[in-house]
Amino acid sequence: MQEYQFNSKEYNKKIYNRASGGSFAVIIFFVIILVGLAFVLVRQNKPSKNEFYFVEINNFLTYKEAGNLSAELQSKSAAGYVYFDGQYHVLANLYLTKTDANNVCENLKLQYPNCKVYTLSYNKFFTNKKLSSSENTAYKKLCEVGKNSIEQLYNNIYQYDISQINETQLKVNFGSIADNFTDTYNQFISAFNSNSKYNKAKSCLAELYFSLGTLKNITNETDFNFKMRYELIKIVVNYTSIVSCF
Repeated sequence: MQEYQFNSKEYNKKIYNRASGGSFAVIIFFVIILVGLAFVLVRQNKPSKNEFYFVEINNFLTYKEAGNLSAELQSKSAAGYVYFDGQYHVLANLYLTKTDANNVCENLKLQYPNCKVYTLSYNKFFTNKKLSSSENTAYKKLCEVGKNSIEQLYNNIYQYDISQINETQLKVNFGSIADNFTDTYNQFISAFNSNSKYNKAKSCLAELYFSLGTLKNITNETDFNFKMRYELIKIVVNYTSIVSCF
């Protein structure tokens, strides 16, 4: 992985310009969330093989409460993704290592005392004796290409945040990642088309593919910053759901 140097002066200048007209608290929150991205790539940490990590701001028993916090976070350019596993977890951002997610949480606890790391685990892919040769091939490719796509999306968002690429280039790169995933998508659907046992996996794959298309076609500057983070978390959720089906 290429090593990127974090330029704090240029980074803070760009964040300030984007947030002009907003409150100082919004700027600080945005900086804390995004600086966590820099920690990952500057230190060249390798992501876990079967876990993803999120900064969870709080969790609730009702969707209404979670939705209110979600809207607040999105106004600050965080994802504000609501993930349900019996409770409604409000996720601000994705990180590829637990250390970086922990660091961001610690910095946010004065503003959000309940902030913690939410870990999403999934089954590591393996050759399944119950699958045919073509199904195993399509499944293995999906696992590899899907995870690589997530890392590429994450790295592109990081480069955009520190002004190494502009919005136009980011959208081009999103499009390239989405287009490169098309063959994998088609191969998986073709291989499992007649296997109704994996309808849930196919449904999650369709959601993942739709999110890639959404990133490819983002045009609204007003909600661009939170939306790309939201769609990335959505992609991760659907990716882990697919892999865990097998």
